[in-house]
Amino acid sequence: MKESRVNRRELIKLGAAAVAVATVGTVGCGTHTAFPEPPINLSGEAGTIRQTNTFDASVDKVWSALTDPVQLDNWFSRQSAVVPGVGGTMRHSWGDPNIEECTIEIWEPNAHLRVVETTPFGVTFQPTDGPSKQRKIDYTLEATGNNQTTMTMVHSGFGTTPEWQKFQSAVAGCEVFQAQALGHYVTLHFNAQRTVSWARVPSTKSYGEMWANLTGPGGILAKGSIDGLSKGDQYSLQTVTGDVFEGVVLSHIPNKQFAGTVVNMNNSLLRIVLDNPGVPEAGIWLASWGASPAANQVFEWRWVHALQNVLAPAA
Repeated sequence: MKESRVNRRELIKLGAAAVAVATVGTVGCGTHTAFPEPPINLSGEAGTIRQTNTFDASVDKVWSALTDPVQLDNWFSRQSAVVPGVGGTMRHSWGDPNIEECTIEIWEPNAHLRVVETTPFGVTFQPTDGPSKQRKIDYTLEATGNNQTTMTMVHSGFGTTPEWQKFQSAVAGCEVFQAQALGHYVTLHFNAQRTVSWARVPSTKSYGEMWANLTGPGGILAKGSIDGLSKGDQYSLQTVTGDVFEGVVLSHIPNKQFAGTVVNMNNSLLRIVLDNPGVPEAGIWLASWGASPAANQVFEWRWVHALQNVLAPAA
């Protein structure tokens, strides 16, 4: 299937026409497989994010990854809790204040899941310039042959003012990465325990300044560059910490995030991201699976120091 690309500059624009619809891609497996960035539609229906993804995995695997707390911890949150069934609950935590709490509205195993966010993701830093509706996330799964599953996700209920659309675009960028992580997990690492290193450093600088500091001269890259890279491209980076990352680009939204597979680390996942869970911050996320994971406390420690050095205020 021929892929079309999401215009990443459009992703961060304000307004309902933030992103054009792109053609659905297929997530494949293999060491150097390109995991296409899924289409995002913020233009057809203000206040709603829509994604469609096709994974090389059975419906029961994808359902399990979406609903079993052990599986969720292996690709999504740092800690999940699930009370299954209609009227049940789901809670996902990445460490306070980054949590999401939901009530289950539809529970049809291997077919349909809908949750109502009682504590929406990003509630601590969402806009206050206009009310949002009750936000819902709706997943539908369909077996599409050859052991594939097509998943459609609709996240609705965002406000429609310019600031809400900006926030919605930021959430959409995060959900692009999460969809990639889900496909990566069910295709390559299903049932393997995940280990995560997450180095996070706050900054008073703007996103543009932080991104330039991180990825430009004197930043975190000793060799290689992410300039001009798009999803599906091969990349190779050597960093100031001595780490070497090589793989396939999953997402590149300048001034927001760069994500890719790390094939030289047992197909780990790398994410460089700017976020604002109350205060602006830069983060490096490495997720790896198996008995000898690449992610560890030493990795996190050296990246905290690297980020602090790069983002330090000018003397």
